Amino acid sequence: MPKFVPDQHTPFFPAWLARPAPLGRRTADLGRQRRSHTLCQLEVCFAPWLPTDLFPKAPDQANSRDRHYTRWRTFWCLIWQCLNPDASGREVVRQLQALCQLEKAPLVSEEDGAYCRAKARLPLAEFPKALAATAQAADRLVPAPVTLQNRPLKAIDGSALTLADTPKNRTTYPPLQCPAGPSFPMMRVVVLFSLLSGAILAVAHGSLAASELSLFASLAGQWHASDILVGDRGFGSYPVIAWLKHHLDLDFIGRTTRRVDGRRRLKRLGANDWLMLWQPSASATSPWPSAEQREQQPAQMILRAIKGRCQQKGFRVRQLTVVTTLLDPGLYPAEQILAAYLRCWRLEMGLDDLKTTFKMDTLRGRTPAMVQKEIHARLIAHNLIR
Repeated sequence: MPKFVPDQHTPFFPAWLARPAPLGRRTADLGRQRRSHTLCQLEVCFAPWLPTDLFPKAPDQANSRDRHYTRWRTFWCLIWQCLNPDASGREVVRQLQALCQLEKAPLVSEEDGAYCRAKARLPLAEFPKALAATAQAADRLVPAPVTLQNRPLKAIDGSALTLADTPKNRTTYPPLQCPAGPSFPMMRVVVLFSLLSGAILAVAHGSLAASELSLFASLAGQWHASDILVGDRGFGSYPVIAWLKHHLDLDFIGRTTRRVDGRRRLKRLGANDWLMLWQPSASATSPWPSAEQREQQPAQMILRAIKGRCQQKGFRVRQLTVVTTLLDPGLYPAEQILAAYLRCWRLEMGLDDLKTTFKMDTLRGRTPAMVQKEIHARLIAHNLIR
């Protein structure tokens, strides 16, 4: 079966091209242009969006002297390789050789061993800083929001990635027990998007034994009191919403797996818009939160439920119900809440698009540290294109 290319041309359904590629044709076109850049062009194009104090020279031992593979130069080599995911290490070295000729510096060896060792020496702690810096730069280039009281909107989504089958990866990210055939190490990731620019603010990762909710909770340091968090059904449970509202003072917009019972309506706010009483389920089986955290939850909450229709040309009409902690219909109109959720819906599809475009579905790192650097580097490349 031929591999599907998101930006391929079709004479039959041209209007559907943007649907398999939710990040849009503009992002795909820009990605294709940046892949054609040399290492020098790439650094000149994107370096202004990153702080200059990232990946500094080490005070002693490794990377303490000026070499060809400085930390900063090695980082850009890694970004170039992420934009060209099929490129080998030797192709990266050839890019560096061309740059050395341009700068009239001594040529480097054709072997890629030094490049691989330089990647391994890059400090992992700098990658989340680079990811956050590129997301903030993307947000600054977008006009300020004019809906929902101009409050920042952040979306959450999760996925799973396949890793290279090495003993170290198997130890940290154990594979699923699959009796039908071979299995590979798997990593679970939860990504925090900015709905303003579509950039990725942070990522949490763990083995398949870690639940999406526990990884989601580990990102709490990335949120601020004015934020509104938007999520799908996996995050629209009573424990999550109660934890966000009563412990972090954050508001939530999203769907829920629970059936919205019309008999618990407290007040009608408008057409298909009402307040309802929500109580925790007595048969909760999720490992998150802990029993102690559950005891600290409120006995009940008042939430707002909004029913709307997602109608787009060429697609069947779909009716959905969104729950939120934004209770004031004057400050937070129902139309703006539904629009925010539909934008989050598109970004969730965008995470799958990223896995295809940057070939993140299977990572090549042979150690857990290299895997974590690789996924951060590809998300940074995405933010730079955004």
